[in-house]
Amino acid sequence: MGRGQTAMTRGMWLKVVVAVVVVAVVDDSAAFEVFEATVSDIQAAFGNGELSSCAELVGLYVDRIGVYDELLRSLVTVNPNVTQNAVALDGMSSEERAARPLWCIPFVAKDNINKAASQFGMPTTGGSDTLRDSYAEENAVMLQLLLDAGAVLLGSSNMATLALEGNNTYSTVLGQTRNTFDPRRSPMGSSGGTGSAVSASLCAFGLGSDTDGSIQNPANVQSLVGLRPTYNLVPPRGTLPANDWQDTFGPMARSVQDVGMVMNVLDNAKPVRSPVAPTHTYPTLPPAGSLVGVRVGLLNDTLYPFPGDTSPVDPDVRAAVRTIAGEMEALGAEVVILN
Repeated sequence: MGRGQTAMTRGMWLKVVVAVVVVAVVDDSAAFEVFEATVSDIQAAFGNGELSSCAELVGLYVDRIGVYDELLRSLVTVNPNVTQNAVALDGMSSEERAARPLWCIPFVAKDNINKAASQFGMPTTGGSDTLRDSYAEENAVMLQLLLDAGAVLLGSSNMATLALEGNNTYSTVLGQTRNTFDPRRSPMGSSGGTGSAVSASLCAFGLGSDTDGSIQNPANVQSLVGLRPTYNLVPPRGTLPANDWQDTFGPMARSVQDVGMVMNVLDNAKPVRSPVAPTHTYPTLPPAGSLVGVRVGLLNDTLYPFPGDTSPVDPDVRAAVRTIAGEMEALGAEVVILN
């Protein structure tokens, strides 16, 4: 999603929250605007000098977490070493930075993805109070891939306890996570903490896990792009899945381009005896005509109600779906309506 009209509902209520809970806010009008910022926006800001250091960017996100997350409750733990991590990234040479495709891109990881205690000092609870004091000896493979690519971990995101709930995100560790667009509504789950954090611009992207909709559902209700990769495509070692044989891990972000950038890093190492095909290259800016020969299925209920359902499909949703379908057709795809 871009930084325009689709963000207005979320932006308006977030500003109301600030007016209520913040007595005084330092004027940061000259600072880089992290609200709705994509990975590409951040990289461009470093390139043109709008951002001068990784520590500066991380500080903006940490400040934003401090303002909004008391209400949203999307993060179980904020990385206590995040400032030091950012300073270390600032100490890299230009060549070292260029070799890291996600240099200083802030992200969060669901609380069933291991973070090494010696590096971050954060437990991996799986959303369960019984695991509140459970610390991992090493990072999950997928987390280490992102760190090696230069990304900076902001914290662990809330999740439904042991990832056993797909329609909401409530944990016995933190409680209820709220929907960024409307705090009265469900953020869905079980990766709702990641969804709310990304949607509220508390990070640039986040990792979730998915048994049966736990990435797609939070992304859907909070206007994000979420990808449930093929099973085992992203190395699962160092995680706490709900089902070893079904769970898969993937990113949520503001755009397809951002998801492609993250997947180009995550789909970079395969476990032993992996049945998955060799590493893919994910397009981040598809050229015109890149979908020629591709057939895209469009579920009929995204345009019209289910048979017997008297509730109308939201006209804005219908219009957005039709617009996207038209854009795919313009790229050469054949869009097929599925009943």
